[in-house]
Amino acid sequence: SRAGDGPCSPIQPGAAGAASTCPAGNGTPATALRLKELGFKQPEAAFGQVWYDAEGNPFLIGNLDSPMWLADAYVYAATAPDILRELGQDYHIGMLNHAFVCSPHQFRARDLAFNENPAEACAEAWEAKQKS
Repeated sequence: SRAGDGPCSPIQPGAAGAASTCPAGNGTPATALRLKELGFKQPEAAFGQVWYDAEGNPFLIGNLDSPMWLADAYVYAATAPDILRELGQDYHIGMLNHAFVCSPHQFRARDLAFNENPAEACAEAWEAKQKS
């Protein structure tokens, strides 16, 4: 995990009202913003998804009629399966020493992305793939 990127830390340092915990299975707000900035697909809003506002507050979509989805200020909180779909069939997720590992099937030690959160591990692998 990255320094300063704790559980549901605000996207903007010092932002008020940040949530204290991330929804289970989703990455942090800072990771969601990094993924979006690097070109990770922001899906159409759908029931059951989690999105973050600029302060890092998570929003679970339960009503698609809400006008808040007209704003571009929200970032998608991708799950490990979402990110693995974008990584492609050459990547997988597993566990090693009580941490999730997301890596290509054919990998070198430097290709391994470890994290206690599966979405964060896959996000690190996706970021590395984009930068390679």
